[in-house]
Amino acid sequence: MDEWLPIKISLPAKKEEKTEKTEDTTQPARWSQSRRRPFERPTPTGSSGRGRFGIASASTRHPGLQSRDGDKMSSHLVWGIIRNNNAFLLKKRNISKPFSTEANNLTNLNSYRYNGLIHKKSVGIVDAPDKKGFTVVYKKASKQNKPRQNNVKRTMKAGPRRSLYKLKRLLDANKYRTDLTKAALRRASAVLKSQKPLPPKKQKQKKTE
Repeated sequence: MDEWLPIKISLPAKKEEKTEKTEDTTQPARWSQSRRRPFERPTPTGSSGRGRFGIASASTRHPGLQSRDGDKMSSHLVWGIIRNNNAFLLKKRNISKPFSTEANNLTNLNSYRYNGLIHKKSVGIVDAPDKKGFTVVYKKASKQNKPRQNNVKRTMKAGPRRSLYKLKRLLDANKYRTDLTKAALRRASAVLKSQKPLPPKKQKQKKTE
């Protein structure tokens, strides 16, 4: 009988394709349109403020976003809320319009124009620390969300006439609340007048018999 001999069949070997994954550093990583968040876009490589996946931070993407977020409520809306109920109201009998004791209120009247809480820009006049001259306190509109850095103080003690001129120039030249210029000058004049020493009282001489 014929013997069956094993036959070896050699199949062609598959070519192993070695593909090396190379990261393209020239192009930033991008998200698909379905996963991309609103207001997020990749930034070029090497730019400052880049976060994860090459996406810029909020301040880098939209420079005006921070200032717009601070304006969550308008001054008219805040005034409508606190007009009749706040801790600074000073109500008395037989007075139709109450007073207000908050800071940066030039006339201490409870009104929208002079209120020192609701506006981005406000002006206040107080005594100098050494009772010589007055201090101008005003707000920075750009630091609205940072109360510690919001107020700026400038002390003026160059004499009454020159200090009042400097105060008027400060408000008019910078166009900073020019509607409060006259009220600020009146309050500064009152502060300077209160610092003058009172004249001594004349003592009455007793009649001698």
